[in-house]
Amino acid sequence: RARDRNSGRVLALKLLHSHFVTDVLIVDRFKREAETSKLLRHPNVVDVESWAVSESGQVYMTEEFVEGISLQDAIAESGWLSVELTFAVAAQICSGLAAAHEMGVVHCDLKPGNIMLTRSPEGMLIVKVLDFGIAKIMPVTGDTVLRLTQSGNMQGSLLYMSPEQCLDEDLDGRSDVYSLACVLYESLTGKPPLCSRTAFETMNLHLTAMPAPLSTARTDLRWPVKLEGVLSRAYAKKPKDRYQSMAAFQSALLKVVDVPVEIEWPERW
Repeated sequence: RARDRNSGRVLALKLLHSHFVTDVLIVDRFKREAETSKLLRHPNVVDVESWAVSESGQVYMTEEFVEGISLQDAIAESGWLSVELTFAVAAQICSGLAAAHEMGVVHCDLKPGNIMLTRSPEGMLIVKVLDFGIAKIMPVTGDTVLRLTQSGNMQGSLLYMSPEQCLDEDLDGRSDVYSLACVLYESLTGKPPLCSRTAFETMNLHLTAMPAPLSTARTDLRWPVKLEGVLSRAYAKKPKDRYQSMAAFQSALLKVVDVPVEIEWPERW
């Protein structure tokens, strides 16, 4: 947290650890995160303003400061979130990612820790997606994805990675659909959908297994009739079998539970 001496505004500084400054690939990825994020201007995406290098050699970027709680901490605090609250959060995540996808940017590292929940001056819940650090930029035409990560260097969070990302294949917005479905499963149940003892086994589950049904993961809760089917389609193994856009996934979710556009900030946070 910092204050801009010129404008007086409170900002967030994202700093690159000093021992990475000499790593050209990491510095390049950091700079590209800033450049990629600057393309995105949406109420549900954290604004990134610029990046710079200080006189001492510290590489940093300046971002919108978001005061609140991460979805990861919210789940840890409560154990799980209600269907209504999860869907209210999901609707805003979908809006932010749909805007990113329209600009050709795929997040590639969606997880509860990268989703911030904050309170508007009017007391309403606002969701902010952050850390497009390993985002890939899709070309306007053609099928090739411009890789902004080192080829062969696995990037992303294994608990939420799509099968095609596990295989280091070309990605598009449908990969984020898969990751978001995994995030929502954890929000609803308090448990990641696919997890094993080792990274290899977890990757293999994403390639071959489907998450346990919600009714099995949480036998103590009651679930909307169509919810299981919507999530199952979203984390289908093949991209062609999923919702073909984030907007389509959002629409399907909102047909399961009629969530208002805005909900009040939960006071327990």
